Amino acid sequence: MFHKWLLILLIKLQKDNNEQKNNINEVSNYKNVIENKDKEDVIENKDKDIIDIEDDNAMVDVDENKDYNKIDAVYTWVNMNDEEWLNKFTSNTGLMPGANRFYENGELEFSIRLIKKNCSFIRNIYIVTDNQIPNWLINEEKENQEWCSNIFIVDHKDIMEGQCPLPTFKSNTIESYLHNINGLSENFLYFNDDCFIGRKCDINTFINQQSGKPIVRLKNYKINPRFHNYTNSYKDDLYNTNMIFYRYKKLRKPPEYESIHQVVIMSKSICKLAWNIFEKELNQSTSYQTRNPHKYTIHFTLLTQILGVLNNTYELQLNKYNIKHFFMNQNTSKNHIQVLNNLLYTKPHFFCINSAHLFPKIFEVFKQKYLN
Repeated sequence: MFHKWLLILLIKLQKDNNEQKNNINEVSNYKNVIENKDKEDVIENKDKDIIDIEDDNAMVDVDENKDYNKIDAVYTWVNMNDEEWLNKFTSNTGLMPGANRFYENGELEFSIRLIKKNCSFIRNIYIVTDNQIPNWLINEEKENQEWCSNIFIVDHKDIMEGQCPLPTFKSNTIESYLHNINGLSENFLYFNDDCFIGRKCDINTFINQQSGKPIVRLKNYKINPRFHNYTNSYKDDLYNTNMIFYRYKKLRKPPEYESIHQVVIMSKSICKLAWNIFEKELNQSTSYQTRNPHKYTIHFTLLTQILGVLNNTYELQLNKYNIKHFFMNQNTSKNHIQVLNNLLYTKPHFFCINSAHLFPKIFEVFKQKYLN
């Protein structure tokens, strides 16, 4: 009786394992974007033309002669204190920029100094911005040219001109063209300026040296197509990005992944593959100048992460990460010192501090202590 029960259990486990593999490996292609997809059509998941991701036309374009251990770091950055940029924003959008998204409070310099301190494997550092140069970098170049020798400014026009409407103030749009940076390494680390590497690490933190696969860290995100309402731009981007795979890949349900707001590794080849497969959707997504709730916007970084996982180019670590995310606001002001002291004591691999501009003096003391 015991052996019969064990046999049944093994058969069930094998069946579940095969279904999981099919869920990842079966991938569909498409010819036209369905402009008006109602939720009933999404639930039904109507049959579409299916191709294997290993098809020659869909293969990742990888140069075997490239050194994949040469890793660059890329930042997207803006300084809303710049009057010229502020006039450009208001004249193009009719809005005032949100301080929590555009305010400059020394986060970029702090993040780069931590890279210099903790990541000896970083080759070049690129700062992607709209006709701006950080003041601290100008001053640093005068005093220490060698320290700044591998830091480069990349203007939006250098990677996006002629490909999307400029100027753009939408981070997802800018992220969609980072792979166009001239001389960029095949694999590169992408940072927002409020993301920090808190302790010494090596390339194994981001690339599995045995398999050569970049390591993608994601968390679960529940998708419910029947009840999703387009009212929150961030959640809409997550929803649209997950659903695009459900619509055009033969999956039983959406992948249900969410990016972690922290440094992520990206590959130029996967970025190009994403554009090859989802060109029409991405052209539509990048046509908007600002972040807003919309049915056609895509979270490009998450799109490439899911695509890399599905075609077995990336290694997935799900809900496994040592990351601290602290949002500084009036409601948490009583805990600021305690939380920041905890970061100083524990030194997590990665951490993020949002809205530090609300408490600049506290943040300045924290930065100095962390670097010393």
